[in-house]
Amino acid sequence: MERRSKGEGTITQRSDGRWMGRILLEFPSGRKRLAVYGKTRGEASKKLAAIRKKHEDGELSLTKAEPLREYLNDWWHTGYRIKHATFVLRELNVRRINNVIGNVPLDEVSIRHIKMLDKHLREKGGIDGKPLSASGRKQALGVLRSALGAAYAEDRIPRDPFRKWRRENTPQSEQRPKRVPTMAEKSKLFSINNEWTSVWKIQLTTGNRIGETLALTWDDLDLPEEDDKNGIMRITKAIHRRLKNSEVRPDWLGHGDL
Repeated sequence: MERRSKGEGTITQRSDGRWMGRILLEFPSGRKRLAVYGKTRGEASKKLAAIRKKHEDGELSLTKAEPLREYLNDWWHTGYRIKHATFVLRELNVRRINNVIGNVPLDEVSIRHIKMLDKHLREKGGIDGKPLSASGRKQALGVLRSALGAAYAEDRIPRDPFRKWRRENTPQSEQRPKRVPTMAEKSKLFSINNEWTSVWKIQLTTGNRIGETLALTWDDLDLPEEDDKNGIMRITKAIHRRLKNSEVRPDWLGHGDL
């Protein structure tokens, strides 16, 4: 392998398969080692060359990495085909995360900070400083995992700290036993002849989510012409509960009020 000249930097392959290029540069405030990442050795080499060129042209300066809170505040409302309820949960949990580790530089977030966040939420992360439930902590950690995963995919951070997160560390909520209606109870529901009878029948025979059933229109049904034939029900949309005064996206359900 050809030896690289002094000042060109080094390129090595990481355990995750990506290639990392590192170079030591001189700045007025001192030396700084910078790192770039690529899917191939060639990609990492091109990124190193671009950094060297910027440094030679005086266009590269030492800047402090953005704090986690800035990245999260820019990230939580982005995405494609994401439900409004998901944005609401993201925004809530971003505030919870920022209150604890928001000032940590994005590229320095580690497994230690994740455990610190979980400990704080477990002890006083709820309303009025009360403990946050296991499901609430799991939700907050899930939001942080998604955000850091996106930052890693964009080469904003050198590694995803959740790679060191063990399954047993994930908060476990107590599972309440599920109760299935008996045949007698189903028959009783079917015998109630009112505006909700069709809803009970659809729910008990299809297993739809309630939002999917309530969003059904006649266009979603192909009813058979004969009683002994089967029809078709198309599940293509759902109604979601939203908070008062919250925004409704125009590409949601095209009829009715939410």
